[in-house]
Amino acid sequence: MVSVSQSAPGSGTSTPTMSGTHIPRTTGTETSEGFTASSPPSRQLSLRDKLARFAPIGKRNRKSGGGVGGENGHGSRAASADEAYDRQDTKGSSVAGADKSVVKAARAAEQEQLRRAVLVRRQESDLRASQIETPEQRGKYGQGIPPSGWADDEASMLKLQDVTSEQVDSGSLCKKQVVLRARVHAKRAISPHLGFLVLRQQHTTLQAVIAEEAGSKQGVTQHMVRWAERLHQESIVFVRGDIVKPKVKVIGASIHEAELHVTDLFLVAAPTIELPFSVYEADRPPAELVEQREGLRRQQLKVANGNVDSDEESDPERDVSESEEERIEGSDAIAALPSHTRQHVNTRSASSSRTPPALTKRLYKQLAISSDLQRVFEVGPVFRAENSNTSRHLTEYTGLDVEMQIIRTYHEAIKVIDAMLKDVFGAIRKNMPREEQIVRDHFGGGECVWIEATPILTFQEGIRMLRESGWKEEDGSDPSEDEDLATRTEHRLCELVKEKYGTDYFILDKFPVSARPFYTMPDPELPGFTNSFDIFLRGTEISSGGQRIHDAKELEDNIRHMGLDTRALQEYLDGFRYGMSPHAGCGFGLERIVTTFLGLEEVLASRFNWSSVSCIVEQRVPKEGRQAALAAGDMERKLRKAEKEGLKIEEIEVKEKVPDAIKKEVQEKIEEWKKSREGKKQLHLTEVDPFQDELHRVYFISRTKEAGLQAMVVLAQLAPQNGWQIKWALDFPNAINGAIESTIVRALETYSTDPFTFGAAAGHDFEAVHGVGTLSAKALSKTFKTVVGAAGLHRKSEFRYKIGAKDEKLYITFPRHGLRGGGIRNSPAPKITLVYVRNAASR
Repeated sequence: MVSVSQSAPGSGTSTPTMSGTHIPRTTGTETSEGFTASSPPSRQLSLRDKLARFAPIGKRNRKSGGGVGGENGHGSRAASADEAYDRQDTKGSSVAGADKSVVKAARAAEQEQLRRAVLVRRQESDLRASQIETPEQRGKYGQGIPPSGWADDEASMLKLQDVTSEQVDSGSLCKKQVVLRARVHAKRAISPHLGFLVLRQQHTTLQAVIAEEAGSKQGVTQHMVRWAERLHQESIVFVRGDIVKPKVKVIGASIHEAELHVTDLFLVAAPTIELPFSVYEADRPPAELVEQREGLRRQQLKVANGNVDSDEESDPERDVSESEEERIEGSDAIAALPSHTRQHVNTRSASSSRTPPALTKRLYKQLAISSDLQRVFEVGPVFRAENSNTSRHLTEYTGLDVEMQIIRTYHEAIKVIDAMLKDVFGAIRKNMPREEQIVRDHFGGGECVWIEATPILTFQEGIRMLRESGWKEEDGSDPSEDEDLATRTEHRLCELVKEKYGTDYFILDKFPVSARPFYTMPDPELPGFTNSFDIFLRGTEISSGGQRIHDAKELEDNIRHMGLDTRALQEYLDGFRYGMSPHAGCGFGLERIVTTFLGLEEVLASRFNWSSVSCIVEQRVPKEGRQAALAAGDMERKLRKAEKEGLKIEEIEVKEKVPDAIKKEVQEKIEEWKKSREGKKQLHLTEVDPFQDELHRVYFISRTKEAGLQAMVVLAQLAPQNGWQIKWALDFPNAINGAIESTIVRALETYSTDPFTFGAAAGHDFEAVHGVGTLSAKALSKTFKTVVGAAGLHRKSEFRYKIGAKDEKLYITFPRHGLRGGGIRNSPAPKITLVYVRNAASR
């Protein structure tokens, strides 16, 4: 290995190295084998020289000296020919006196020609390397996780901030092989045989030397040196090598008395776009995510964090609780993000946005991971601005969200999260036994049980257990490996796990792709499944999590596939384009954990002895069977008739403003409809306002050339798993036969892969579920049928069934006697709770 403190043989000009000494620089040209060989300078420009003309000079370091930041400098722009075309910094030659468009086209053509030439050279070099390098040499560098397993143990990896001058002086680190994961802070190519990297972990940097070991069948090759030269700044790499004490003090890194001689180098993640500036240039805004990686900025955040912590701990006698204001916290900083990125709660309804509500909390923790915080958590209030469809989903709760970098597999995150939850359970059991016992005695809940080794079952194993027990879904089918578990199925699986393992707490791993959002990492070894998990406690899912996609291109492709607008997620995506570490995480609702741990899920109906009835349903239009329903009965005939009448349907997408002319026309039709309802028997005249929050709605408007406006359908997006709600389906007076049917069918076809719901509607029967006497139930049932029949509330349902709608029961709970005259008089506001459930067992 070439020593950095001695002059290498050869002739040429003297160039300062990163350690402050000088080695001769040689000139070179490309050979037929794709490598660079020593040769005398030539007047004819080589391809590399041509490319170098287009590589802008990086920002000069204010200080003089050798190495990175020395006379050649290293800015955020590519300083090498290869990087110039990787990042498309080419400026090209100009054509004097020509039209600007001609100049632009000429530059683009020249740039593309040179880019292709670079790719060809690289392919030739890679091919030649694969032919002459030994398997041991090929296994020393590349992309991804090192296959030999030397980067599996995070605990044994070197932490640069722990390296002290005493360790170096004593020799305890020198000549010792170490492994670390770091970002490429800076780099410099000295020759085809020698290069330097500066590696950074948060605010600490270390110089690394990568030098060809000529004649060795197992050492660093010239191609490996060239491959390292092409790494982009801010790339994340695994490095293995030997710590060596240089003869001359290193001035280009914060660790001056040691450097790393690289033996193995693997790329984990790299930026996909040009960085706005390098980390050490972070003396101006606009890209805060990159700025967070800069050392001084991080120390300011740590001081601020320490000030908050010391204030809370200064008086142990004070009963100080952590504030529930929204904040992002990490292992070495609380204020991990710029202020404007935390202002994500606004006045518009998240349920109307095309951006999934589940994403809005998580993305800010992911951006903190992009700024090199290793483990991030947030505790704060969460306001769920979407339609709740189960009794477990509160509209306001306290959230705990966790994101962390991972080294090799997301099971590292599962291990941390599992240990944290069991610590929480143990702390409750140890520190609050009296309180827990009082609650159990009052409500009759049993003791929560967990075991030391938490069972981690795959989704396929869970489905197998259900099938072997004879479990059937509500429609009589077997549980599917391709669909998420229904609530009643989750309960049954938890019962089976309790019987087999004796625990109320377990983890279900490897969920199918169809049951997970777009940002979830697919399992590369198990097609159709993902690196994701759910955590269950006492029959209830208390958390969902998994590995997130960290590759920017893959994430963008998934977002587009979901039909979302990438422009609305520009800042989020930039965090990945700048180079994102592999990471995983999950989210909790603290209220659900407490409720489940104490066994309070059924408090309203059974523990509090509230009354509950069912007389309404949720009318959902599932994906399955939709086409068959549309083809049956007289639906197809109506669609053909509307088509013959020349019905045309216009779509106005999300974020498109509805023209004022259309608004006026619709409003006139609505007023005409209201007049037609005057004098008719009805319970309540609905206030029709289809243009509320119009930028977050989808409109389908149908009309004919002769008769004008016929019908309108308005969609609002729910959580991704629930698809769309048909907020309005308006059939205007004197519309042609089949107009509203055709408009609804067009909406269903446009979003054919999503489920739909019409919302709540009157059920066919009145059912007394709990706490309602026989006589009261008969009287209420008779009254219900009379009202439904007189008002014709089932007419809408009959129409919805024709397009495949299916009823899903809803339950209403209220205090016993709370709706009687005395109950109403004695209570300023009688409380009624609408509970969405999918099976009678969880009423």
